[in-house]
Amino acid sequence: MNNTINSTSISEVNTLLVLHHSNNSVGMVQNVNENGHLIDVAPDSDGVDSMIRIDSSAESFTEFYADFYSQLKNPEVYSFFKVTEFEAVETALGLQDYIDSSSSIDREDLKQYEVSIDTVEVLRNKKKMNSYSSNSITYSKKPSAEVINPRYRYQIEDVDWNAVAKIGLDREMLEKCNVFG
Repeated sequence: MNNTINSTSISEVNTLLVLHHSNNSVGMVQNVNENGHLIDVAPDSDGVDSMIRIDSSAESFTEFYADFYSQLKNPEVYSFFKVTEFEAVETALGLQDYIDSSSSIDREDLKQYEVSIDTVEVLRNKKKMNSYSSNSITYSKKPSAEVINPRYRYQIEDVDWNAVAKIGLDREMLEKCNVFG
């Protein structure tokens, strides 16, 4: 009976697996250091007990992951996978076996299982909008432009204007159309 209770409580906690694109190794996330570098351990090491533990509710995970991802210096060099704590080691070892025995084309199938920062941001913004919406009904507030428009994904100074020119647009044309608000 005690084992059932423990496995139930463990299954309500998630952790993150990481795939390092540079060397195709799978690890279990422990933390991010102050310089924005990921700290992880191999699934068959003694450090497995110190992996990140995340409440499995969608809201908790969304908030955690968005904050975690923003702390990473180079997040694009990794893929992350959310798994229950109970199955983390077994899944990490299985994922490493799959990586070792599959082609890079076959590995593209993993994208459907990755935690996507874009999806997390959409969920996070949707939650903020729903929260605002319920507040506006209760208090009859007029919406402000800042709340209605979620933050822009890119700032104007981040735009690669050479790439934009390749699709037939330029900054002057976009400014004339008042695209930048």
